[in-house]
Amino acid sequence: MTLQIDYVPFATGVGALVEDQTDYAAATSTAQGYQVGIANPALLNKTWRQASMIAAGLASYVSQELNVAVLDDGNLSNLITNITSAIAAHVARLSGNYYVYAGNPNGHVAGTAAVGTTPADRCENTVNGSIWVCLTTGNAATAVWAPAVGIATTSSLGSVQPDGSTITINPVTGVISAPTGGAGTVTGITFTAPLTGGTISTSGTVGINHATTSAVGVVAVDGTTITINGTTGVISATTGGSGNTTGATSSTSGDLVSFSGTTGKVLADSGISSTVATAADVWAGTSTTKIVPPAAIMAAQAPQTLTDAATIAWNLANGINAKVTIGGSRTFGTPTNPVLGGTYMLQINSGTGGFTTTFASCFDFGAYGAPTLSAGAGKNDFISLYCYDATTPYFRCNVNLSA
Repeated sequence: MTLQIDYVPFATGVGALVEDQTDYAAATSTAQGYQVGIANPALLNKTWRQASMIAAGLASYVSQELNVAVLDDGNLSNLITNITSAIAAHVARLSGNYYVYAGNPNGHVAGTAAVGTTPADRCENTVNGSIWVCLTTGNAATAVWAPAVGIATTSSLGSVQPDGSTITINPVTGVISAPTGGAGTVTGITFTAPLTGGTISTSGTVGINHATTSAVGVVAVDGTTITINGTTGVISATTGGSGNTTGATSSTSGDLVSFSGTTGKVLADSGISSTVATAADVWAGTSTTKIVPPAAIMAAQAPQTLTDAATIAWNLANGINAKVTIGGSRTFGTPTNPVLGGTYMLQINSGTGGFTTTFASCFDFGAYGAPTLSAGAGKNDFISLYCYDATTPYFRCNVNLSA
């Protein structure tokens, strides 16, 4: 994530009107300041640029050292504190005696300092409870502690005992160390705070909470042996193991599952079917659970061919677009199964020509009234419809006649 830095250099663009360094150093105004009268803009820009470059550079340095945003919010006290903390953190890191933390690792009160025997106790708050600097060499240079950069935790994550040998988890890096000597099969793993979930035995299920308040996931291995990589800490089933992922207790077969964005756990049935919608589903416009792919949307645009008759019927549930070639003077009946707000298109081919058409009262052509369609042979006229009343129904219509 890019942190916000409000302090930016002035007049650094190509072609900026800035006095060159030699003339600026020799200028009277550099020694005596600007006097009453018309100021030289190039000299002023030089002065402002020098000041802004220092401010921007210092702001970038503070942001990089503390991993914080540096805002032009008028809070001078906070700015001074951040500068002081950045310098302290830089010097301490070079000397190897301190480590900078983001967050409060052990619930200390802002503005206090404590020295003790654990890493968390050897922390001093420096910036309003958000940045902590911690001794890495303990009290009076004892109990040497060297955390890895970027890990903000100080609590022991737990240990496991395979056949009497101890496997330790580094409280800072989280790396699980293999035992010194000893061999055998892991027969049981018991987690202590801040891990939760109980004990993993030769079979069973456990929720693992890695320094959070929610379980990260569920491992269900149906009787196979769980192994922990001594270098990476990855938990895996033995070769040949098999099993099922345990999810929500209530669900509908074929539905998609819903996952927690925080923990990754399977929460519940999403209520959305894995069934793919068809063009007919798009025409009906009633399904709220099916997946609608682009192919179904495009297929729904294909016009249905209406049956030519004295009164021509149009079932909108069979296609939102339609075409018909008339063989005589015809009446277009009221379309059935409209959807409120739906838009439809009707293509009328005049056949051999010379025929007349009438339309049911649901066709609302506005102030112009029903159109006289093209009389020539083989002419294609188009009528677009918008359903503004699906109950009666009514459609507002626009006509595009053939040339």
